[in-house]
Amino acid sequence: MKRFIVLLSIIIFSILMVFPRNPVFATIEEDKEFITSTYNINSDIKLNGLSSGVAYSFYIPDTCEIVKNGVMTLEIQLENMDKEKYEDVNIEVTLNGGILPLVMLPSEEESFKLEIELPKGNLVKGYNNISFTSNVKLKEDVNKEDFKGSSINIKKESSIEVFYADVKDTLGLFEYPYPYLSLGYSKEVNSIIVLNDNCSEAELSAALNIVQDFSQRAKLTTEYIKIKQYSDLSEEDKNQNLIYVGDIDNASSSIYNLVEGPILKQLKDKVFICEYNSPFNNSKKLLFIGSEKVEQLNNATKSLAYKGYTKFVKEKGTFFEDPVLSKLNKEDISALYLKNLGYEDAYAYRDKNNSYEYLIPLEEKCKLYSNSLLKLKINSSPFIDNEAITFDVIINDILIENYKLTPNANKHEYDIKLPEEALKSPYLKIKVKFNFDEEKLNEVKGENAYIAVSKESKVNLGNDIQAKRNIGDYSKCFIRDGKLNDLAVVVPEVLTGNELNLIGKLIYKMSEKLSEVDSVQIIKGQDFREGNKNYIFLGSAKFNEGIQNINSELYIKYKRGYREFKENDVIGNEKEELLNSATVQLIKSPWYGENSLLILTAPKNERINNLVDILCSDEELKDIHGDLLIVSRNNENKGFYFDITSNIISPEDEGINDISFSDFKNKKIFILSTIFIILTALSCVLVMHSKRKKGKKKK
Repeated sequence: MKRFIVLLSIIIFSILMVFPRNPVFATIEEDKEFITSTYNINSDIKLNGLSSGVAYSFYIPDTCEIVKNGVMTLEIQLENMDKEKYEDVNIEVTLNGGILPLVMLPSEEESFKLEIELPKGNLVKGYNNISFTSNVKLKEDVNKEDFKGSSINIKKESSIEVFYADVKDTLGLFEYPYPYLSLGYSKEVNSIIVLNDNCSEAELSAALNIVQDFSQRAKLTTEYIKIKQYSDLSEEDKNQNLIYVGDIDNASSSIYNLVEGPILKQLKDKVFICEYNSPFNNSKKLLFIGSEKVEQLNNATKSLAYKGYTKFVKEKGTFFEDPVLSKLNKEDISALYLKNLGYEDAYAYRDKNNSYEYLIPLEEKCKLYSNSLLKLKINSSPFIDNEAITFDVIINDILIENYKLTPNANKHEYDIKLPEEALKSPYLKIKVKFNFDEEKLNEVKGENAYIAVSKESKVNLGNDIQAKRNIGDYSKCFIRDGKLNDLAVVVPEVLTGNELNLIGKLIYKMSEKLSEVDSVQIIKGQDFREGNKNYIFLGSAKFNEGIQNINSELYIKYKRGYREFKENDVIGNEKEELLNSATVQLIKSPWYGENSLLILTAPKNERINNLVDILCSDEELKDIHGDLLIVSRNNENKGFYFDITSNIISPEDEGINDISFSDFKNKKIFILSTIFIILTALSCVLVMHSKRKKGKKKK
């Protein structure tokens, strides 16, 4: 019996291990004095031949204080390195331009591990760049041609450890977005956005700028920042950090009384941004963004998304002026520049550093598409003949082409299409290998014979080109150049606290892969007029006149009175389904063909929560194909493509998606529960059988 119980435990444990778990790029360990963040290199790096260079970058959050030297652990393997042919091998390492002690490799081993100290003073907040340059000194009687095919491999198990502490919060704007959003090791949303009761469209639009910004900054967190009206705040909510956005004239007394009298007089035509101790909990903060002129709130909250805006505000508050936005530098968010990743110009010489490799981890928002390009910029010495040098470009270990330099020029540009294999990879590995024609370079000596990869080189991320509108990728219809594309949300006349939160949750999800904040216009349903925009309609048609106005354009239409859907082949004619189903409809704009409408609607308003949950779940979205999603009263999802010319609703070519509304975790629990019940029943049968045998023996 004991053997059976042990066997049963092993079976259950094995089943649990079968289910996939999310991979971790950086692991975190917390100590009483500091936090350890470990960055895994995650890809083998090769240093080929007698001399070659590689660069790697990693990111330290802005709100971290580095407390001591970091440690880089390199696991190295030598390949085809004949010990009889060389005297010594070393690697030059630089950290953010600072040269570290030369690393001498042991000659007696082929595989080994090295630890290199990274000085605290050389580590910086933001991107850190580490470069490796290998040097092999051959014995006098060895020809370098005999050493081809050799390499020093830095294995993917190599790692970097950084030790830091989260910044301690003090009163003032210069640490924003901390403490409202922690970008340290935990990446937590620690705040709630508070709006006045019966907030205006301008106030909600301004709040959504903060939602977008937090989504973009947090990147990896699944938690979103909630939006609530003042009267909806619970006692628990009041014990959190708060961000108030609104018309000061309509503010509650608790918030209004925070602002000093002389400042109140100036709020008629200015926005004041200030951090106070929260009136509800003195250990928490309240960020006040208020004015009587609500139209200016939008640009004020947008300015907070510019990382440089609050850095130099030493006081606890400041008046915002519109012209400041035009003075703030905008990044080119449609491209990844080498210089922005911490790289400098990389020089190669005829006798040294003849290749460079860049390993770029791709964040979620840096997704590559079929039209993504490497725009490679090369600078060459004016003292060399351009015919004396060619170079190979290798991307993710795939040789793209051998390129020649432009005749009679010192600056060269190349548009290089990324291979299909690189588009799906979590990193981009770019190698540039220079080939020098020694005969043509004979008269050029030393450092005059150089060529360089410019730090101005970049990867143009491109855009997704969709043949069909697909709810599984709905956000792509509303994004252009790394930001939301001229988006308006059409809402019910009276916004409930629940609807405010749903709008915030949806915009947060849509913004997580973007790089710039762009204002979202809020339109009350009765004020909706068709325009050259992308629109999201949210709510029941009973309460949103905007949906009533476009009813004739919907795939699934409402009956007169807007209390239930019309009968159709998919929903059928059952009263319960017509009353209780919910739909997401992704429609080509009937007024401007390039634009899209996303309609989340149901006869019963509470069903909208289900729709937003689906659109915010990656697990749900990956199984949905079609521009029409119907959620039945039993919470079953069906995805369809709608042919508007013939009014035919058809399943996706791969078949109708008929999946449980529950997400993958619930499915896993269901499967495991079923297996557990079966195994438990089996064990009970065996126990009973065993007892019967013992009973017979006693007799």
